[in-house]
Amino acid sequence: MTKPTRRQFLRVTAVGTAGLVLGCGDPRVVGTPGEDGGVIDLPDGGQMLADGGVLPTEDAGVDAGQPLPPDEPEETAEAFGFALGVASGDVEATRAVLWTQYVGTRALRLRVWRMEAEVYAERVADTLVQPGDGGFVHLDVDGLTPGTRYRYAFFEEDTTGALVARSSIGRFRAAFAAGTRAPLTFGASSCTKQGTTPSPLLRAGERDDLDLHLLLGDSSYNDNKDTLSEYRTQWAANLGGPEYRTLRASTSVLATWD
Repeated sequence: MTKPTRRQFLRVTAVGTAGLVLGCGDPRVVGTPGEDGGVIDLPDGGQMLADGGVLPTEDAGVDAGQPLPPDEPEETAEAFGFALGVASGDVEATRAVLWTQYVGTRALRLRVWRMEAEVYAERVADTLVQPGDGGFVHLDVDGLTPGTRYRYAFFEEDTTGALVARSSIGRFRAAFAAGTRAPLTFGASSCTKQGTTPSPLLRAGERDDLDLHLLLGDSSYNDNKDTLSEYRTQWAANLGGPEYRTLRASTSVLATWD
């Protein structure tokens, strides 16, 4: 998907708003959209608002015609409402399931980006999500490119739609297309028990080259737990630890039954 240029962004915004800040120095252009959408194309390539205000031509301003600035989710503060962090799983060549538990009350938004090295090259998903029972979110995101690396985060929104806080930022790689022959780097673990520091998990989570991590059983010890509430409490005691949180954010997880 091609990013919109600043000129395209300004035109779309002018159609839907009564006031607009344009270009360098933020000069104010005020206009009320008319029945024709509020924008009139001029012969010289410029544009005019319905009330006579003129939008700049393509060469006006040092940033005219340039792509909009990329997203920078790190600039949004991390929130305390995501006690279990984030996770990705069931990752296929064109889709993945993204997960979190949210215990706050604000509206929740998921954003996913295609990465080029450390650059947020393209936002490929941006959607409001509704947590289910227990605050858990399982969202199936499709339209991914095989073998490509992605990042994602869940954001809290205030009543105006502004992003005010976020979860940790997760990473995953889409699976290779069928028939692809390429290196695949993965980690694996089993038998991690509450109260024991799982240092291998922490070391795995500190890496940025794992394509997935395998949980091969006994990821939580739940003996004598009979109710859903008891199971969730016991699992949270394990999965809420910093080692597991770091690991699940660093790569996608493929888990087996104990």
